[in-house]
Amino acid sequence: MSDAFQLRRLRAGHADAFDAIYRSHGAAVYRYACAVCGDRSTAEDLAQEAFLGLLRNVDTLDERRPLRPYLLRSVKNRHVDRWRSFVERGVPLPAEDPPSNAPGVEEHLERAESVAAVTRLLEELPETQSEIVRLRIYGELDYEAIAAMTDAPRDTVRNRYRAAIARLGSLLKRSRVERGGMSGGSA
Repeated sequence: MSDAFQLRRLRAGHADAFDAIYRSHGAAVYRYACAVCGDRSTAEDLAQEAFLGLLRNVDTLDERRPLRPYLLRSVKNRHVDRWRSFVERGVPLPAEDPPSNAPGVEEHLERAESVAAVTRLLEELPETQSEIVRLRIYGELDYEAIAAMTDAPRDTVRNRYRAAIARLGSLLKRSRVERGGMSGGSA
């Protein structure tokens, strides 16, 4: 069912409408939050805060617009607010979750290391490009939605995305060469 339909139902007091909205967007919002902050616990908080913000603002949301861009922008804004708060108060940023000793954890750690490597490499891109990649891959948005969120023409978004992916490819290749070179060298 459409976001507009669920939004109308939510305004009318149907609690299951929120569940439907969460089922439609929760995973993408969480993945995007992980990509933005790099910490699962913080990502959960950011995603929850975004959905709570949706509930608080349900009466002011434009039902003609999709909810996912609203939720992703909310995650980004809340992350920036947290970052500023930490910096202003001199609080150290949260560390990543400690690894578990559960079965199959090695596969998860390898995958997490790959995701972490890409996340680090995203930081080497210009902010406009890295944000487009996060929105496209983790937020699962199309070029039209990203263009609306970033106030950039669709073709510009597409070109920035392609340039970012090409740059990430070379950065990833360089990173692998450097890791291979370091492990094969003498101490």
